[in-house]
Amino acid sequence: ASLQHFPRCLYAKARYFLVNHKYIMSNPEASVPEATGGKWKAAKQVYTALKVTEKFETLRDRLEDSYVSKQRLHRIKELGSGAFAYVDLAKMTTKGSTQPKMVAVKVLKPELVSDQDDVNLFMSEWKLMIKLSHPFIVGCLGAGSDEASGEIYMVQEYCSGGSLQSLVFQCMLNPFATTYSSADSLQWSIHIAKALAYLHSVKPTVIHR
Repeated sequence: ASLQHFPRCLYAKARYFLVNHKYIMSNPEASVPEATGGKWKAAKQVYTALKVTEKFETLRDRLEDSYVSKQRLHRIKELGSGAFAYVDLAKMTTKGSTQPKMVAVKVLKPELVSDQDDVNLFMSEWKLMIKLSHPFIVGCLGAGSDEASGEIYMVQEYCSGGSLQSLVFQCMLNPFATTYSSADSLQWSIHIAKALAYLHSVKPTVIHR
């Protein structure tokens, strides 16, 4: 996979530090000026991030087509937010189709973009998700960045039915209401088991915690 398909702001940062300090990946033991040591390490991590994908022997490598420009996304509303990122509902235009696709856009919070550790965690999640392909695992459709704002985002399939957690909470709050049946519970449990079996069968094994 080419680094040109990697989120552009991250590629640009890595290239800036590597080119200006004249370090090359073939010389990982090169001495690093103390003042730029931290930046060098972060840039090196970005530059070598895609190397990890070579270890996935049984998963698809779709990184070549994974970049999603902001122009293809039309934000509709926010679906939720956490400490690390927020998720928006959006319509995404797709090649060969006049009908936009409903997607969930996970965006790294602006205040975390400047923290290389948080960016690396976000990249790691994307690198893994883009390679997984299973009917009971939410698919990752790509990732992108906005150079003007520095925004970094991941585009995923939108599940209109909501989360299983919310259904369980509803049942706990209204124990006498029929939120879902025993047959539904059994079916969902089987789906989860199949998804976990898939994750455990790939190389390297993926452990969901």
